Amino acid sequence: MAEPACKKCGKPLEAEEIEYCGDCSRRKHAYIRGKAVFPYDGLMRASIARFKYRNRREYADFYAAELVKSCGDAARAWEADALIPIPLHRSRRRKRGFNQAELVARKAGKMLGIPVETGVLLRTKKTSPQKELNDTQRRANLKNAFQVRQNDVRLRKVILVDDIYTTGSTIDAAAAALLEHGVEKVYFLAICIGRGFKICPRHVILKFERLNLPRFAGENTSEVHMVNEEKVRLMAKAASFEAGEGKQALSMNRFFRGDYISLRLIGAWVSFTAAFCLCVGLWAFYKMEYLMSNINRLDLPAMGRGLGLLYLSLLGIFLLIHYVVYYNRYQQNKKRLAAYNHILKQLSHIYQTE
Repeated sequence: MAEPACKKCGKPLEAEEIEYCGDCSRRKHAYIRGKAVFPYDGLMRASIARFKYRNRREYADFYAAELVKSCGDAARAWEADALIPIPLHRSRRRKRGFNQAELVARKAGKMLGIPVETGVLLRTKKTSPQKELNDTQRRANLKNAFQVRQNDVRLRKVILVDDIYTTGSTIDAAAAALLEHGVEKVYFLAICIGRGFKICPRHVILKFERLNLPRFAGENTSEVHMVNEEKVRLMAKAASFEAGEGKQALSMNRFFRGDYISLRLIGAWVSFTAAFCLCVGLWAFYKMEYLMSNINRLDLPAMGRGLGLLYLSLLGIFLLIHYVVYYNRYQQNKKRLAAYNHILKQLSHIYQTE
């Protein structure tokens, strides 16, 4: 994360004169300090979504390496006894198959030489997705969501690890539970962090007051409005893609073209073989009386060769058609993904210029 950043949570700030973001200025947090690697912009929103919801577990290697590279010095300076990943409720973990924070914490802990404790903090309450709630609702949603097992390992300082930090409600709830059970200091590390509320520097506010102008007036008001409209349009377009045709395109993006086509052709071969055997079986059943009465006069080897030749001929035509279909489908989806990635780049540029 580039400076200036909030001295408490690490959110990017608009001006160097500001020490704390809007969130940290108006409420007290249970943790001591935290840091993150990436701003939670359009690109990272899509990346984290693929990591969590599309089983891209290999992303954990990159995230952990960047976490150590960017925040490793701070983590070592905190002299923590353990890294504790923010846990998932057992139902959500069972559905997803893994805890994204735990994957990153284990890899980062190995690089930092800090042990990872996954059995200390438990999520006993099935909460609603935080992204759908405002700040007050988030805190209420997380009330009594975490429980701590008996602190047998006697941890004094811990670092919580999560994928996204926005208002800090999740980290605060987990930190409060740990502090109640004997932990003395809690820090956090996150992959991504949202932006703090924009606070106008005091010397700028005083300047506007002396000029008797509206505090947030400016010559480029219409331009800012246009940018916001463009951001909404792009976000709606990206969301529509992800909810519609993008589901198949994003799923297909996990494969190289050759791997994708090969897997699809194997499936087509299995389906064709099953259908061919079924047809031959039905034909034999229909002709059962004739076959049984003429079994001694039939040239069974010749019939077998004929069926084999028919099978291979039809299979070749079937697979050729499917190869063309899957090749074109892959190319079309690559074009859709290129357009989608262009939208994400535009969103990222807008977020950076706001």
